[in-house]
Formats: sequence, C-alpha cells, structure tokens
Amino acid sequence: MRNALPGLPRGTGVSPVSHTAILAVQTAIATASHRPLRSWRPVEASLPRRRQMTTTTPYRPSFVAQWALDLFYVLFALVASPVLLVLFLARRKWRDGFWERMGLVPRLPPHPMRIWVHAISVGESEAARPIIGALRDRFPDAELVLSTTTRTGRARARKLLPDLTVFHWPLDFPWAVAAALGRIRPALVVQVEAEWWPGFLFRAARRGIPVCAVNVRITEKACRGYRRIGPLFRAMVNSAAVVGAQNDVYRDRLIGLGGDAERIVVTGQMKYDNVAFEAVPGADALRRDLGLGADERLIVAGSTGPGEEEMLLGAYARAKAASPDVRLAIVPRKPERFDEVARLIAARGYPLVRRSETKSRPAARDPQAVILGDTMGELMAFYQCATVAYIGRSLVPMGGSNPIDPAGLGLPLVFGPHMFNFPEADELFAASGAACVVRDADSLAQTLSDLLQSPDRLGEMGRAAREAVRGRQGAAGRNADLVARVIRAAEESS
Repeated sequence: MRNALPGLPRGTGVSPVSHTAILAVQTAIATASHRPLRSWRPVEASLPRRRQMTTTTPYRPSFVAQWALDLFYVLFALVASPVLLVLFLARRKWRDGFWERMGLVPRLPPHPMRIWVHAISVGESEAARPIIGALRDRFPDAELVLSTTTRTGRARARKLLPDLTVFHWPLDFPWAVAAALGRIRPALVVQVEAEWWPGFLFRAARRGIPVCAVNVRITEKACRGYRRIGPLFRAMVNSAAVVGAQNDVYRDRLIGLGGDAERIVVTGQMKYDNVAFEAVPGADALRRDLGLGADERLIVAGSTGPGEEEMLLGAYARAKAASPDVRLAIVPRKPERFDEVARLIAARGYPLVRRSETKSRPAARDPQAVILGDTMGELMAFYQCATVAYIGRSLVPMGGSNPIDPAGLGLPLVFGPHMFNFPEADELFAASGAACVVRDADSLAQTLSDLLQSPDRLGEMGRAAREAVRGRQGAAGRNADLVARVIRAAEESS
C-alpha cells in the first residue's frame, strides 16, 4: 500500500504544511453524516476465510466531507505550486504524462461494462495480468482499460497488454479525478495492491462507481503512518465495495485500522498465478555469454540492496573454498547501484564480468570471476542458470525481494531475517523445507557451503519450492469472483 495524501511521506506521519488541513478533513469525515452508496445485497464468497461476506454499505462522504477534502487539495496545490513548477521544468519524469495526470486521459465512448484496472508500477502491472485474463473470461463483453502510477509501470503494461488502453492514473486533485472519471466512464474500478487516494475513492463513491481493492498488502511501517490519520484512513478503506487481502496478517492490520471486517476477505497473492513453471527463454545464451562452464554451479543473488553485497562476497569466498566449481552472480535491485557494486567486487580482488559488456562480446571463461547483472529484465534468466537463489534485501532491514519467481523455477532458496515485505515466506518456503533462513554473513557462508556439499538436499528443496508455489495459485480467479459478485450485486440493486 502507498500513502494517500500529498505531504504524507511513505509510511510516516503528516508534514507540517498539510497537518492542519488534514485535521480539518478528518474532523469533517468523523462528524458528518454519510449516506450509503447503494443498497448492496449479500455477497457470498467461496473464498479462503471462515467468515462469509455479508451485506456492507461502502462509505459515501457527505457534501461537507467532500468539500473539506477538496479545499485541502486546493490549499496544497497553492502552497506547493512553486516546488511543483520547478520539478516540472527540471525533471522529465514529471513532464512525461503530465496532462494525463491532470485528468486528460483518453476520452472513451460510452460502454455499458467498462472496467478500469489500476496497477501502481511494474510489479503490480505484472500481477494485474492474471486478473485481467480472469475478468475477460467471466465478462467477455466487458471493455478493460488499465492505468499505472509510474512511467516504468506504464511502459511495462503496454508491453504486457498491448491490446488495452493504458494511461496514467490522475493526481488526486479534485479537477483531475473528476476529469478522468468523466473521460473513462467506468462501471467499476479494480485497484491492484490498492493506493488509498481519498479524492478518487470519495468521488467514485459519490458517483456510484464501486471500487474493488485486490491483492492488497499493508506493511507494519505503513500501519504506523496510517494510524496518524485514523478517521481518514478508516473512511478510505471502507469506501471500497470489497477488499481482497493477500493474507490474514494484512487483513488483520486493515481491520485494526478501522476497516469493516465484513468487506475484507483473504484471496491470496496473485503473483503466484504468473508463475508458468517453464524454462526461461534466453537462459542458455546468457550462460554462454557469461563464460559459465557446463560443470560450474551458480549462486544468484537477486535484487540485492546496499550493505548486502559485501556480506555476500565474504560468504562466497568461504563457499568457493569448499566447492571450487561454484560461481557468484550479483544482480542489484536498482540500476543506479551497478557501478558501485562493480567497484566493490573489484576492491575485493575478484575479476569482474559485467553482463552489459558480454552482449556484444561473450566473456572468456574465468572460474575466479564474479558476475554482475547490470542489465534490466534479465533476472529470471539469471535464476534459470542458478543452482541456488539468494533473495536480496533480506540480510539488511529492507523487507526482502520476491521469492516466488525463483521458487517457481524449482530453485532452493536462501534468505535473511528481514522478509517483512513477504510475511508468508517463512511459513510457505522455510517451513516446507524449500528455503534456509540465515541470520548474518557467517550463517550465510555456512549455509551455502553446506548446501553445495549436498546435491540431494538441493534437489529436495527445489521440488518443495515449486510445490509450495503451486499450492498458492488461484488468487486471480478468487479476486475475479469477488469482483463478479460486486457487479452482480450492483446490477440486482439498481
């Protein structure tokens, strides 16, 4: 989940500029009466929760609450306009898609069943693909459109789903939201890993447009920030017709922040549905380009973060001493760190193979060289070449990275104690024998050394990882069923 208001840093409190205005919004929401969106009938969900969904009335803000929120945004725009102007002139990413962000999205002709799907960035765009397919199966006559918040997400969405109209999500200013809703004219909005923007949610509610939030997660850090705007967040989450949470932990957090228990159900994590269990195209060519011998085994450290690579290099030195045939590939999460990690590898005395340089000239085989994955979009091909996958950003308190893709390839997993962005990792992978959890650099070195000395255990872990992923698939279908029930309930009550 992302923070909902300008002036709210991610996962933190409220800035001094917007503190007074937000208090005014919260006061209006907490004290003003509200009207039901429409008379929703019972929605029975055959979903993985003991509780069944019952009749719930999405929050619909009163005129006073809507007016207070609009006033806040107007004041914010006036105060922040000098800074926004500088950013607009100085940075291309602020200019790219500017008019769409201001609400001037494509103007679409009327359609009786247009479903607006929103995905924040690249990961959410990929997670949206299975639910879009599931919605098409259930509603073949529906027209689906897709928005993203980021430029990279928009580019990825256009590549993944070239037949859809793709555009930028509007900024939460009242004029931008009103223009976007008027141009798209959705019958329903589906948010993937919801962004809680009160302007959009409240205006959609007042127009009678149901919003379904699916694949929702909320970190403990985000919870601490949202507690500071408790009445406002409670109104936002309860303005959704339904909320499909990834797991019980996230559901309980949402309820603890004031979400209605009846509207929040656990539907699972849709990223599992993107796993095809097939060989990754280009992996054999990548292996040749990197100069990997047929008899060499590879540890791939994927999506690593600052402070982690040095620990990995130290652990690798010990593992290689016990298993001379092993190699290491480090793939940093952020491209701006490629050169920094290259310098670190060289400083530790290792020959360096940069993937970006092997595309035009394959690397000569060097058993001592460490490989740097300094290209975008090739992490899965690296994993396909691997013997063991280390899940990055988990030995440092950054929340971990995605363990699902390497698990789907049947790789044994190793990760540290900081996987709080993936709270099911311990239960799903470690408890099933698919992963080893390490505490620090020393235990990482020992674990890698032990695993590389035990091929049978590596095979067992890989099979367990793949079966763990298979057992979690189906979330896209469950979320599509949730959306379908909202649509049917709306049709019956109209």
